[in-house]
Amino acid sequence: MLILTETAEANQINIVDSELNAPEEILTDRARVPSNQITWAGPALPIRTLSGVGKDFVHTQRLYPATVRWTGGEVSSVTLTRDGKSVDFGKGTDRELLLSVGDELRLQSLTPPAVYLLPVKVR
Repeated sequence: MLILTETAEANQINIVDSELNAPEEILTDRARVPSNQITWAGPALPIRTLSGVGKDFVHTQRLYPATVRWTGGEVSSVTLTRDGKSVDFGKGTDRELLLSVGDELRLQSLTPPAVYLLPVKVR
């Protein structure tokens, strides 16, 4: 198991594990700045359903780029923040965005959507 502590920043980690189902099985990222990134050999990681989605949901992408998709609910505001700059994508459901490591997605809704994370394999 590898633990990246609060001061870990901008590390590139290459994982060779043909049975890897989720990086969280072998890696914990506790860094203050979400800038550490992994690549892995083997198949793409499975799609995850994100938990804790409420009326004001914030997700920060860590360790690898991913497409985030939300569907259902009544989303009133979508904001993407990258490097301290925010872009307002308005409202809407059944949409997706590509997130880089360190990107923050905020969904505000009257009724929460289902949110899925699709890891992007870059190697």
